[in-house]
Amino acid sequence: MSDRLLVYRPSGKWSAKQDIGHLADLDDLDEKRLHDFLAGAPVLSVADLTNRATESADHNQLPISALLERLSIGRRELVRKLDALSEADVGRTALQPPTETTHAPIGLGGVRSRPR
Repeated sequence: MSDRLLVYRPSGKWSAKQDIGHLADLDDLDEKRLHDFLAGAPVLSVADLTNRATESADHNQLPISALLERLSIGRRELVRKLDALSEADVGRTALQPPTETTHAPIGLGGVRSRPR
């Protein structure tokens, strides 16, 4: 796919590169929230709803290969950590602000897996 298409912003929304970069930017939040679960926190760390990291990162200037590699490394690391959780850890829940919905660690990063 051409870089011209990867940086195209339909109707002012994020480009494909920005979307991929945003998913990688969420690695820090996933890490914080995994720590929250393991510490028994009743409420998870709050996401930056302004998406400051993505808005200021200038992902469109990076090669798509670098963005995909960063996303891949972050997701592999998250899956490795989730895979190492005990059955008790997998069963932990906490409220996710601002929706106040209950979540479990297995939902971090959009990852879906089975408990051992």
